[in-house]
Amino acid sequence: MVMGDIMTARVVTVEMDDRLEVVKEIFDTMRFHHLLVVDEHKKLSGVVSDRDLLRALSPYVAAQPRPNGISPLSTSGYIRS
Repeated sequence: MVMGDIMTARVVTVEMDDRLEVVKEIFDTMRFHHLLVVDEHKKLSGVVSDRDLLRALSPYVAAQPRPNGISPLSTSGYIRS
């Protein structure tokens, strides 16, 4: 088995200047947990997760302790403390 056998072939992207409400709607309707973020040339700039969006929309989420001693490294990864 190779990645092509298990990957999602239908790619949905968001742009750097898309409003958070639009991104939330995509997460809710498509039931995705991650979206690729592209620049104005459609070049990959990063990845945003539903948790990233939730933290941006609710200041209380970022203040909550993470389970199992996991702390944020950046918006795209975590390190175990």
